[in-house]
Amino acid sequence: MDAEEIKKTLFNSAMKGEWDKVVEIYEEFPEAHHTRITRTGETALHVAVSDGQEDTVEDLLDLITAAAEEGSNRTKAVLEIKNDSGNTPLHYAASVGSVRMCQCIAQQYPLLVGARNIERETPLFIAALHGKKDIPNLANYNMSGGICLIAEAE
Repeated sequence: MDAEEIKKTLFNSAMKGEWDKVVEIYEEFPEAHHTRITRTGETALHVAVSDGQEDTVEDLLDLITAAAEEGSNRTKAVLEIKNDSGNTPLHYAASVGSVRMCQCIAQQYPLLVGARNIERETPLFIAALHGKKDIPNLANYNMSGGICLIAEAE
């Protein structure tokens, strides 16, 4: 399968809710992890998060992490992909109010909690904007003995 075919298959599968197919593609073609599948620059991970597919998101993150063992910065590179509005998958997880997805993403890349979109909004701000009361707990998300403040970024 070439890059364009991967993109088209990922897009069609995600739009139809065929998440098992998306996971299969991520497993078989690690280059798919970086593929932007929508007109606004989302990856399949962005779409799965925005659709509230918690199990699928965990599966995709596991595959991204497994593929990254060969290159340590690869997981970060995939998770920090921003769409045309500057939103990462963590921004989307915060907007849908999924503590589980936020934690899964933050565990893989704690500094992402401070990422800002083009409006300079952090995931915590997005969560508050959408009335997601459980997400602010991530403001004190503790990784390796350090505190990652979701509201602070450069």
